[in-house]
Amino acid sequence: MNPNPGNDNWRLRGQVGVRYAAMLVIDELGETAAAYAAMRAMDLQKQGDEIGASLWRRVAPVIEEMQRKRATGSSHGAYCGPLPPGAAHTSRIL
Repeated sequence: MNPNPGNDNWRLRGQVGVRYAAMLVIDELGETAAAYAAMRAMDLQKQGDEIGASLWRRVAPVIEEMQRKRATGSSHGAYCGPLPPGAAHTSRIL
């Protein structure tokens, strides 16, 4: 549900946050980042945290996409925009 009817920019902001989270996980965990995201989603779902699990299920495929592009040397489609507020102060997300 759109929190601001008539304004679809909220979807773009959400996707930027997902891509930023994916970048952080890749930076921290490297090649195991996608597996970590998938495991985290399953763990949170088992704990009853549907919102957290849903977010990690959104992050996992973005990690896979970024790693695939990184492996092929392609930066097409990679996020290169400004960081979300407070991002400069984030050092670990685990």
